[in-house]
Amino acid sequence: MKNVKFDLKRFFLYLGFLFLAVNLVSCSDDDDAGDIQLRPTASFDLNEEYTLVGNTITLESITVGQRSWLVAVNAGSENTNNFISEPVLLQSGENTNVQLTFDEDAISDDGNGQQVVLKLYADNTTGGTSGEWDSSDQPIMTANNVLITKTITVFTDDDSTAVFADFDTNGDGSLDADEVPATYQNNFTEWDADADGSLSMEEFYNTSFANTDMDDDDGISEEEWNTGFAGMFGNWADDDFASFDADADGVLDSDEWNTVFGESNWFETYDADSNTFVTEDEWNTGLFGDWDLNDDDMIDEDEFNAYSPYVANW
Repeated sequence: MKNVKFDLKRFFLYLGFLFLAVNLVSCSDDDDAGDIQLRPTASFDLNEEYTLVGNTITLESITVGQRSWLVAVNAGSENTNNFISEPVLLQSGENTNVQLTFDEDAISDDGNGQQVVLKLYADNTTGGTSGEWDSSDQPIMTANNVLITKTITVFTDDDSTAVFADFDTNGDGSLDADEVPATYQNNFTEWDADADGSLSMEEFYNTSFANTDMDDDDGISEEEWNTGFAGMFGNWADDDFASFDADADGVLDSDEWNTVFGESNWFETYDADSNTFVTEDEWNTGLFGDWDLNDDDMIDEDEFNAYSPYVANW
């Protein structure tokens, strides 16, 4: 009987160790559950057509649930990594005015535009280097393992005639006040920061600054200035970028920008009823006036070609 008692004690001792081991494994599983990463998510809110400015297009809005990479491939190459653009890093959340630069000679069309497919890859923070594109970054898919993509048509600079003809709906060789609004994206509600239905002078100049700041770096480079000068505000300032760049750092900040236009009548010209606010109708009318360089109440093709690269970045 003594040996039996000894064996029972040892049995219960082993049983206790077994329960302890099970509990440890269970705790470990709970800890791992907290580390589970959700499926990457993404969505596009974009137009269907874009015209290259140099080798670059500006995309309105891309929302991702994690840091991600935006790339482009030719239509039909969705399942490959044969990129025709430089990967662009997107931050988690909504990314607006995203600039995508294509490889040299990647876009070559016959006047009807070239279809390209935009793809998104989740930035791998565990198997690769965070913030650097590498082969461990995987394409973002739906829950059904379908690639999340967006097909757009990209026109070269030489296609401006075809684009102009598309907007000239009555085929008279010019754009009237009814046709012009279709040539640019109207983001008036985004420009109207306080959502009161009109632009104050501060909102007006902040909006103009943001529209000219094509790379969204809070500064106007000389190249951006030249595009905006040709496309919109050439009537309201001298073409003397260097003198406006007070600190000679190669860019105009918002203070320098406001100094340039502070004593002009740019805002006052848009404010047709002189009530110190610009409504959406006044904004559209003012844009038409700025783009109608010869004041004939029509936008001809040359005038369109002057402002269209500028508004492509709105």
